[in-house]
Amino acid sequence: MSHVFFASYARADTDYEPYHKDMKKFIDDLSAKVAVKMGVRRPGICFFDESSIETGAVWRSDLADALKTSKVGVTLYSPSYFTSQWCGKEFRVFLNRATANSAAPQSQIGIVPVLWMKCTTLPPSVQQIQYKHGAFPPEYSEVGVHQLLSLKVYSD
Repeated sequence: MSHVFFASYARADTDYEPYHKDMKKFIDDLSAKVAVKMGVRRPGICFFDESSIETGAVWRSDLADALKTSKVGVTLYSPSYFTSQWCGKEFRVFLNRATANSAAPQSQIGIVPVLWMKCTTLPPSVQQIQYKHGAFPPEYSEVGVHQLLSLKVYSD
């Protein structure tokens, strides 16, 4: 089954149960909005793996298939994201796919970075991908989406 997007995030960012709920709600809300925009049913919109992959383990087939077939990688940037070996591998898969398909616009594959938690610096490998937008409030780049979600003024 091909998913519209693959949520790539650091498991360390969800170890604390309220943080896990915040991320799950964000992914669920994003999935619902994407489904409405695309006029499709919600199940299968997003691949969001909540299981843990141990060091040295081989990716499960469903995870590998989702990485190969999802149109977009939604990467949830955080300090933990940039120190996770698995996040780096997921990011690399989407970067390679996007680069390989740049000459074929009908099969667009991309990366949509989301600043989930404040990062003081971004690694050089991700600096080439724009993650800010003029429509975003200035606080987005200062604190990230996770913190904005906790503020009533940005609850939407």
